[in-house]
This record gives sequence, structure tokens and C-alpha cells, in this order.
Amino acid sequence: MFASFVIFAIAILGSPQSTFAEAADDSAQKTILVTGASSGIGLKIAETLAANGYFVYAGARIIPAKAVAPFRQGHKTDSNDALAVAEAARRPNIKEAPMKTVEQQGLQAIQRSRDLLIQESTALSNHLRGLLMEFGVVIPKGFASLRRELPEILEDGDNEVPDMYRPNTASSVRSLAGAARGYRGHG
Repeated sequence: MFASFVIFAIAILGSPQSTFAEAADDSAQKTILVTGASSGIGLKIAETLAANGYFVYAGARIIPAKAVAPFRQGHKTDSNDALAVAEAARRPNIKEAPMKTVEQQGLQAIQRSRDLLIQESTALSNHLRGLLMEFGVVIPKGFASLRRELPEILEDGDNEVPDMYRPNTASSVRSLAGAARGYRGHG
């Protein structure tokens, strides 16, 4: 979907040196087709052009990326993607993806943010475990055991963790706690 928009944007602007505002002010082109106008940047461009006096045809057919991939020839480039989208759109047996409501897009954004926080938390916990293991400190699996044992490890002056590394570890513990609050808060 993005690839067909890129081709569209180049056609509207005329040249790479033009700006979107210059294209919107050009009164010679009064009718424009915007593909991918169901949401995001395609929708905003369609709205902006309409507000600037253009008659906008907004195409909102959403073709899933998995349906487009078999039609792509060569490497994944904007040009090849646009050709693949055009070819897939011509096929009558390609199923369209349903349009998302604003609420559905919001829920999807929350889920993606939550997934990112979980990935970052997992990476940070693995990082801390690996570095502490180099100093002979082993922490059992799980976030709960990590959160429970890290403060004790930082306060224990008898272990092999260097004093210069303790503030950095404490900062990582705070980051881990903040991330945990973040993804629990979206539940």
C-alpha cells in the first residue's frame, strides 16, 4: 500500500525538487486519485488536497501484504512494490483486508507499543543477567526473580560486581520497572 502511494506522490509533485505545498497550489491539476486513502498519510493527503480545492478520488482498497508478495518481481523496492500492488489489485480472487476504525487502529497501536515494551524488557533483563553472570551472580529466569534479587545484589558489597558498575545496573533496574508498569498499564 505504501509503495503505490510513493508512486502517486512522485506523479503529483512532478519532480523531486517540488514540494507538496507547491503541488497543492497548482490549479492546473484539479482532479487527483489518491491510493491508500483509508488511513494514515494517504488519508491526510486526500484531506489536504480536498481542502485546497482539488476533486479527490480516494481509493481505499486494502490489499494484504501477503497477497501482494507473490506478484513482486525482483528485490523489495518501492517501484517493484507498486507494480505488485497494481497486479494484485487486478486479480478478482484477491481478498481485501477490512478497513480499520479509529478505535481499532488505537487498539493496534497500544498492542504494538506493549509488544515493544515487552521486547525491550526481555532484552534488558537478558542483558543484565548476562553481565551479572560474568561477575559470578546468577539470577533465576523470570522478571519477578530479577526484580526481587537485583536490589539485594546491588546492596551486597561482598559480591564480585564492581562498584563502578552498580549505578549503571541500578539505572537499568529503574528502566525495567518503568517498562513493566507501561505494559501492565495498557492491559
